[in-house]
Amino acid sequence: MLKEDFILIENVAEKDMLTILSNIVNMYADSGFTEGIQLFKNNNSDRRFLVTFKNTPDLEHFAYFVNYIYYPEGFEAFKPIVNGFYQVNHIEKVIDFKPGDWLQIYVSKNDSTYDNVSMVNTANESFLFDFGGKTKKIPLTEEKYCMPAIDKAEYALVKVIRPVSDTSQEIPKPWWKFW
Repeated sequence: MLKEDFILIENVAEKDMLTILSNIVNMYADSGFTEGIQLFKNNNSDRRFLVTFKNTPDLEHFAYFVNYIYYPEGFEAFKPIVNGFYQVNHIEKVIDFKPGDWLQIYVSKNDSTYDNVSMVNTANESFLFDFGGKTKKIPLTEEKYCMPAIDKAEYALVKVIRPVSDTSQEIPKPWWKFW
């Protein structure tokens, strides 16, 4: 079982995953959390992926990454299955949903606002986490907490994704060094 935060994605083509993660990495390069995101592909499925992080993101960024993978810009008729698993001990502020060791983070099938994620803890308590910083307990649990037993040996590294460096700051080469 993995002991690091991760996101599982299903029903997505590899080239789409690479594009989506590259977009995330470049949009949030200044956060430091996107440096060295690792994309793994399941050895038994071309449409199942695992994403891990070299630099553990804070809860807000992790939740946004789950949301963005579910709702990527520029993708029409896109229906991925996305579940993030985040360790509660990485959360520094006091929150209501801390019981247990992990949170399962996903986008609700009933979502219509596109700016939040749903969370369920190990006690099967559900919460709505919006990107305005609000957390609201939900009386009904849409998805039961289910931590998958992930064995990294069942996945092959596709790519370590890093932000594209800004070449606009580079000093131009003198004309005699072009050859």
